[in-house]
Amino acid sequence: MAHQLPDEIFHHIIGYAKTPFIKEGIFKINSMKLILFNKQDNHITYKLFKEKEMIGKQNISFDSFNLYEEKHNLEKDFIRRVNSTNPDSNAWAKLERNEIDLGQFNDLFFKESSDLGNPIPGIDVISLLQGQLRPEMIQALKVIKGNLIQACLTNNIVSPETQLSDKNVSIAGKNEEIMNLFDFVIASSEQNVRKPDPAFYDLALNHAGIKAEEAVFLDDLGINLKPARKLGMYTIKVTNAHEALRELNAVLPINII
Repeated sequence: MAHQLPDEIFHHIIGYAKTPFIKEGIFKINSMKLILFNKQDNHITYKLFKEKEMIGKQNISFDSFNLYEEKHNLEKDFIRRVNSTNPDSNAWAKLERNEIDLGQFNDLFFKESSDLGNPIPGIDVISLLQGQLRPEMIQALKVIKGNLIQACLTNNIVSPETQLSDKNVSIAGKNEEIMNLFDFVIASSEQNVRKPDPAFYDLALNHAGIKAEEAVFLDDLGINLKPARKLGMYTIKVTNAHEALRELNAVLPINII
């Protein structure tokens, strides 16, 4: 099964409140039922509570990208520029929708980066996707488990035949112990659709059987939060794990910190 942790450990986790509630200082959340974490929020973490995702991983891919660029005399953030060019149809998008395999990604990314002036093998980029678990996020998931329905929404890739580092946060099937804390996982490589496509979020809502207004979505990327917010979800941008957890705690019917 192609499970992937949010880069911020959970880019998206869904929590379902067993009883309606109203939290002081919070409005329109008197019927919150679902918490969506982005696997990359494991920055909170990638990339529960976390951007490139939040559960317990920190998405350090961007730092890894910059180190690679510096080593190879490339302009800073060049890899991110390649990934943001034609974001719905480029090599990265196709790989996360499982439309191409790792070998095809390697060649296509090489072409795309070459077109922008600096040829980079796609496999080099995949090898840079690593993160570190954040204990406070994992603890929050454990507290939520059994009290709310929580889910992970992740853009990921199918495990390649080529062995990559166990720390690679984009490979499906990694961190199974942590992933088992989720009630369900919506993975791009299984559904052939990815964030920020609204259809991706609808899959989670339909699976949970709730309305968008009953869900909280956490992610470190604004581009992923925008469609969720437009659907009616309460969204939390994860830039700092502690701050994200405090905001999440304020809208839940249970204390997680």
